[in-house]
Amino acid sequence: MLRAVFWTIVLGALCMNSAAAADTTSSEAKAQFKQGVELFSDGQYEQAAIAFQRAYELKPSYKILFNVGQVQNELRHYAAALEAYTLYLAEGGDKIDSLRREEVQLEVKRLNSLVGMLDVQTKVEGAVVFVDGRRQGETPLSGKIFVDLGEHEVLVKKDGEDIHKEIVKVAGGQSVTVKFEFKSKTEPAEPVEPVGETAPPEDDEEPPGRIWTWVALGVGAAAAVGAGVTGGMSYSQVNDIRDDCDTNNVCPSDLKDDAEKAKNLGNVSTALTVVAAVGIAAGVLLFFLEPGDDKEEAEVPVAIVPSAAPNSVGLALTGRF
Repeated sequence: MLRAVFWTIVLGALCMNSAAAADTTSSEAKAQFKQGVELFSDGQYEQAAIAFQRAYELKPSYKILFNVGQVQNELRHYAAALEAYTLYLAEGGDKIDSLRREEVQLEVKRLNSLVGMLDVQTKVEGAVVFVDGRRQGETPLSGKIFVDLGEHEVLVKKDGEDIHKEIVKVAGGQSVTVKFEFKSKTEPAEPVEPVGETAPPEDDEEPPGRIWTWVALGVGAAAAVGAGVTGGMSYSQVNDIRDDCDTNNVCPSDLKDDAEKAKNLGNVSTALTVVAAVGIAAGVLLFFLEPGDDKEEAEVPVAIVPSAAPNSVGLALTGRF
């Protein structure tokens, strides 16, 4: 039925009166339209489509869009046919006969199941969108792009530069969204880490300050404690021996071994006292010479104080290591 309508429009176009001629006032547009009719009648649909499209560009008329849709339908370019019919209905409006409008609407409904759509969404303005090499317009586009079923290449250019390229697959009645962003070459690039030798990472764990200071003080403190213990034991044992002796300091022979042990403890106590003195003195000296952190310098963690216990005397180490 639509094919019959096509030839009705063709015959009407060939027999244009003065009113119809106003739709294609350009002689070149008339020539292109006539050539399209001849090519269509010869079955040369590709060439006829070009001729009709050119006629429409020279002198836009909704009537020519119907011819474009018919030719694209013959070529099975359903997306192009749907686009032409949709524009035909929009631009023709009430000028289109009601019967013809109904027929075209039915054809549009059929084509919708054979055509997909591309929905280009972007905040970039003035970018040129190409689908399969065909220019579709600049962003933001006025609407969705009709495409035939299958794979399509979407290419977007901005200022002559390719900023987005994507292959999409479209099924019948499907709308595929294409999104993209754009960063100009003039925008500063993100900093790149230098290639080559780099300084080794710093150790997160800070080494303890004044190591040898605390070692010396520890040795001195341990020696002082030992000296106090052995000195107290020696002193206590000597007192016990004296208690067992008479007033003339005459002692039983069996206390000889005890006296020897007391003497040895006294010697050990004396030696430990010397070690303690040297260690503590070295620690005090290193405290001022060895580097340490501010926290350690602000406080004295160790103190040596005299101590007294029953039957013994000595030095005590207080504080924190």
